[in-house]
This record gives sequence, C-alpha cells and structure tokens, in this order.
Amino acid sequence: VSGCMQKQFPGGTIMGPIKAVRACITTAMFALVLTVPLDSLFWRRLLWPEAEVLYFNTILNKSHEWGTAPIHWYLTSALPRALMGVLIFIPSGLINDTKMRPFAFPVLAFIGLYSLLPHKELRFIMYAVPMLNAVAAHELQRLSNQKDKDKWRGYLFRAAISVIAVTGFATFGFTKASSANYPGGDALMQLHLMEQRNVSYGGLR
Repeated sequence: VSGCMQKQFPGGTIMGPIKAVRACITTAMFALVLTVPLDSLFWRRLLWPEAEVLYFNTILNKSHEWGTAPIHWYLTSALPRALMGVLIFIPSGLINDTKMRPFAFPVLAFIGLYSLLPHKELRFIMYAVPMLNAVAAHELQRLSNQKDKDKWRGYLFRAAISVIAVTGFATFGFTKASSANYPGGDALMQLHLMEQRNVSYGGLR
C-alpha cells in the first residue's frame, strides 16, 4: 500500500515499499524480543503464542474445533454489525474516490482470506474497520463538497449526516447493552463484593 501511494505524496510523507517492509520487520523483531521471553516465563516453556495460534488455525486447519460460520459471515453479519450505517458509504466511496482504493483493497483481500477459514470472529478482522471508516469519511467529504451544487445533493448530504448520527447513538446503546451482558464481568463483580464483605467481617474466609 505504501509503495502504491508514494507517488501521490512526492514530499516523502509516506515511505516506499522497501522502507515499509524494513520498518515492519524491525518492529516485529523488537516486539518478539520483548514478548516471547515474557510469555515463555508465564507458560514455563519456550512460547510464541501468535505463531502457535497461526499454526493451529491455518497450517493444521483446526480452527473449526472452535466453531464454524459460513464463508460470507464477515460480509453479511460481522461487518454490518460493526460498521452499521457507515457501511452504506463504502461502495460509493470506493467507486468515487480512486485514491482510497490502494488502501482499501488490501483490507478487503485480508477479509477475503480470513473468510476461507471455517472459524470466524469479529476480532479477527477488527483491524479492517478503521480503514473502512476512512473510506466512508472520504465519501462524506465528497458529499459535503457537493452539497451546495443543487438541492438534491444537499438533501443527500443531510441524509448522510443523519445516518452517521443514528449510527453514533446506536453504537452508544449497543456498547451500554454489551457491557451489562458479560457473564465473566458479572462473576468478577460478585467475587469483589464477596471479598469486600469478608474483609469487613474481619478477614478473608
């Protein structure tokens, strides 16, 4: 992506493909040096957790043991729930703004590849959401720039803003609901309350 977009930023604000790969490798090595010893200490054996998960899910193709979903699940269920109203601006954003395509297409390819795995979770493709939001934001900017050309484009822009507002309120509501729908969190709260009662009675039992 960096190499594709470098010509559009002649000032050098975006690095070329060689520098991008070098930066990724350097960052990955630095992260491994920090995390592998710590994980190995906790698990009491030499361990790189991400590599074991990748090997289990992709090489051994055993991800189905955690449950399966149809190949279209990310596109028809996960992303619509994650993006909500923002989703409707992405197709037109990719059609009208060619500058965003080199950024968005690798993300879509990433989602497509993960769709081939039988086990699917939204967290696996959560990294795609910011880039898809960026595509939608560019489309909203285009609608904003054209809203004064005629009344219909003005109506379209107002409708788009309304969709974003509804999405914002819905996000807040769903977040509030999900925070109260987490059994593990409820269990921890009950444990803390029990501990406080025991302490108040003169010590843990």
